[in-house]
Amino acid sequence: MAGSSPHDDATARALATVVETSPLPGWLKRDLATLDKLMPQAIVALIQWPEGGEGRIIHANPATLDLLKEIGASPDTPLGLLLPPEDLASVRAMIADQAPLASKDPAHAFNLPISMHIVSPGKSVPQWRFLGWVQRPQPTDGKLSTGRSGALLGARDGAADAAPYLLLIGRAIPLSDEELRFRRIADQAVEGIIVHRDDRVLYANQRIIEMLGFSCINELLKSAGKVSQWVHPDDRERAADNIRARLAGEEAERDYEFRLLSRTGRTLWVNCRAGTIEWDGEPAVVATLFDITDKKQADEALQESEQLFRNVFAISPDIITLTRLETGEYRYVNEAFLNAFGFREDEVIGRTSFDLGIWRTRKEREKLIAELGRKGAIKELELKVRRKDGTPFVVALTGTRLPFRGEPYLLLMGRDITEKKRQESELRRSKEEAEIANRTKSEFLANISHELRTPLNAIIGFSEVLQQELFGPLGHQRYHEYVGDINDAGRHLLSLINDILDLSRLEAGHMSVTNEPVHLDDIILPAARLVRERASRRGIEFFYDVPPHKIVVEADRLRLKQVLINILNNAVKFTDGDGQVRLWVEETSLPIELREKVDLDIEGDKRIIAIHVQDTGIGMSEEQIAVALTPFGQVDPVLSRRSEGAGLGLPLSKA
Repeated sequence: MAGSSPHDDATARALATVVETSPLPGWLKRDLATLDKLMPQAIVALIQWPEGGEGRIIHANPATLDLLKEIGASPDTPLGLLLPPEDLASVRAMIADQAPLASKDPAHAFNLPISMHIVSPGKSVPQWRFLGWVQRPQPTDGKLSTGRSGALLGARDGAADAAPYLLLIGRAIPLSDEELRFRRIADQAVEGIIVHRDDRVLYANQRIIEMLGFSCINELLKSAGKVSQWVHPDDRERAADNIRARLAGEEAERDYEFRLLSRTGRTLWVNCRAGTIEWDGEPAVVATLFDITDKKQADEALQESEQLFRNVFAISPDIITLTRLETGEYRYVNEAFLNAFGFREDEVIGRTSFDLGIWRTRKEREKLIAELGRKGAIKELELKVRRKDGTPFVVALTGTRLPFRGEPYLLLMGRDITEKKRQESELRRSKEEAEIANRTKSEFLANISHELRTPLNAIIGFSEVLQQELFGPLGHQRYHEYVGDINDAGRHLLSLINDILDLSRLEAGHMSVTNEPVHLDDIILPAARLVRERASRRGIEFFYDVPPHKIVVEADRLRLKQVLINILNNAVKFTDGDGQVRLWVEETSLPIELREKVDLDIEGDKRIIAIHVQDTGIGMSEEQIAVALTPFGQVDPVLSRRSEGAGLGLPLSKA
């Protein structure tokens, strides 16, 4: 231990002389020599510490030299390498506190107790602690003695100023195994550990340094003089109250959470576990700080998510439930669920659907679980349930598995579809009834049309015999006109009956279409000749153009001819005298805007044949076209009375 080797006066003086690097006042040299004799085992060192500079030893007695040698240092070693950063900061703070007084009064001197650790150069864990006094030397009468505390005593010579040095007088004590063990453990700890007293840092491990955004403790100590300034302003009062209570021996929170402010301004949440410890012979606060920022952020995100979840629960018109997957117990249900089933919330939470009896049969619940097991989720699954009063209804459920606070849950959303199912049933029944009625109508029309065609064919046949006078002259000219009218009326009625039969076949799905290669001339020319005669009788000009080359198309010969005649007859029917009807054919490609409207299998720019019919008639609006394309649709009752027809030509052509 330092101070254990005796030195004679000559050696002590020689050593002391070697390390004096600047002239000292005579009285100070005298007092230092006296101290070396009075306290041979004590640490006596004179420090020169210029303002803003680094402290250096300018006088060391033999005991001090022994200590320096033991820790691998010399008197030339700067004090910054011999003191831990927190102790170095304390000494600097003490000098800063005394500087204003010394600047005002050159004779100002002080004599303060001090405790600081000593480290070997390049090491971080101290091995020794210095306990003693630090003084600003003052001129004395040369009669020195030491008090019980180790302080230097002597009558002051008030005629001279105090010397601008620091005099350390005390003893060096090896650190206890307990303190060494604490420092080694604390330096390697993954949590932040800090020891403080009077709002000043006594010790801080590397983790707390990093948490606060510093690279080393020197940066931390230079940046702040007080521990409290790293605490968030909103939490300082609470932290200060706990510290005061703990140091006073009163009851204080052992574990609590608060926020720190790092060097960069980042806010960190920490869990603090604090207690008291004896540090350098006095009580201090030791705090272990766990960074829980990520946990806090996760908790806040979870709280926000849960609040959003509750809001969705509250405002959704659909039934929403959250149940534990393993037990089926309800964790959350919304107002829509309570209203639909007729329960209160306290009757539902913590109970299962079986407890509440909401399933009409056990198979309904088993159906839900089976679907969930196969797909991991369900969508629009229809299940039969019942209310609290036993009223049955049907729900459509959509759900999925959901992790919630570390447990598997089942989230279900659904709605009451009882009314929808009733409407679907009624619609299905109405459709079936309509189909039956339609089939009955079609069968009736087919039967009655067949019964009508037989006598009509006889009427038409006999009228033709009379027109041709095969069995002799009719006589009066009026008879020829009447027979012609009978024939025309019969043919018109037969055409109408044929149209009704075709419509009945279409509605019954019995209309067959057989496509084959067809020369377009074989369709257009007969239809044009048939319509041209009728147009001529009404004074309408009829023009038709056919390409000079043969065009072959894939079509049903009979149906295509029927469609073309229907459209041409319609054009002639609604065109007044002196009007025009024109028919022409061209090869083209279907315009893009029409491809979605026409149900044809056309790829790319494949050519198609377009048959155009144009007239100078009265025309129709979009709304009138829609009416004209419906069976028996008549656009204008006045026109329908003026023009013959039952309104079946265009619908059959479109079909």
